[in-house]
Amino acid sequence: MKTFTTLLALTLTATINTAAKAQDTGVHGTVVAGAAYVPEYEGADEQQIVPLVIGRINDGNRYLAFEGPTLRANVLDNKGLEFGPVINITPKRGRDIQSRAVARLGTIKDAVEVGVFAAISRPVFGKDRIRLAIQGAQDVSGVHKGWLGAASARYAWSVSPRLSLVGDVTATYASGEYARNYFTVTSAGSIASGLPTFNAKSGIKDVGASVSARYALDKRWSLFGIGAYKRLAGSFADSPIVKGAGSPDQFVGGIGIGWSF
Repeated sequence: MKTFTTLLALTLTATINTAAKAQDTGVHGTVVAGAAYVPEYEGADEQQIVPLVIGRINDGNRYLAFEGPTLRANVLDNKGLEFGPVINITPKRGRDIQSRAVARLGTIKDAVEVGVFAAISRPVFGKDRIRLAIQGAQDVSGVHKGWLGAASARYAWSVSPRLSLVGDVTATYASGEYARNYFTVTSAGSIASGLPTFNAKSGIKDVGASVSARYALDKRWSLFGIGAYKRLAGSFADSPIVKGAGSPDQFVGGIGIGWSF
């Protein structure tokens, strides 16, 4: 579930940023609360509804953003360049999921990944903006002991004074340690679950796209919505956890209401 809620939160946070454009000085920001419809776990074909709380606090060009399971801080006071630390939590995969075969593989605890991100953005066509970003994070909790790398491209479109749209495309790379922890089926796991044995390998884990919208009700309140799709790739899509007990096609959606200060 982590990768898809992060995509959703990242794109919503981009639309949140448009709510703060009218304020160029002082500390200000936006908080959004709502609900998201996401896969039960990464590779699942069953969905669940989860709370969605995201936000961003700006101080000039610097910001602190909480994006679902991710906390990100831009430490540069530069309008077109971002850089800073990122902390991410990969939620556990428990035994209460609907796929009994995957549940029998055992519980995976919450993982904490720490890393850095960098991004560059430029204005286009007046009020619109394009942004390119990369990120890398290493597990520091000892759960999967691997790392994840991601690259994304974003286009933010100011349709009208009230309506703004943001489109994102992303690709994620995962290390062999991450692949083995979440997508490998060992001999013991095969006996317990009935799934065939499989040795997942490092590589491009997924590619995805999303579109989000913000509609300003007034100076303080806004409505937010998002739709996103990700496709697991390579060894990750071929895993019996996905191919046999789940789906490589992952969909998410979310709605929320935001308050700006």
